[in-house]
Amino acid sequence: MGTPAIGYNVHGLRDSIRDGETGLLCETNPEAMAGKAFELLSDNALLQRLSRNALTWAGEFNWDRSAEEFWKAMEGNSRKK
Repeated sequence: MGTPAIGYNVHGLRDSIRDGETGLLCETNPEAMAGKAFELLSDNALLQRLSRNALTWAGEFNWDRSAEEFWKAMEGNSRKK
């Protein structure tokens, strides 16, 4: 939908949110998240840029591609044994 994400700077979210590119990461407290939301809502250029990038980034993912990458990873693990 092109909505930039705001998330805590923790493992997992760092993998899916590119800070300053597709969304914003913050410290793990509600005040920091509120600050990032305010930053995003008060800077229309930032909002538009992150929105475009988020939509492009999301377009890189689909079930077929994910299944193929998962299968390749599993094949690689089975060959190591």
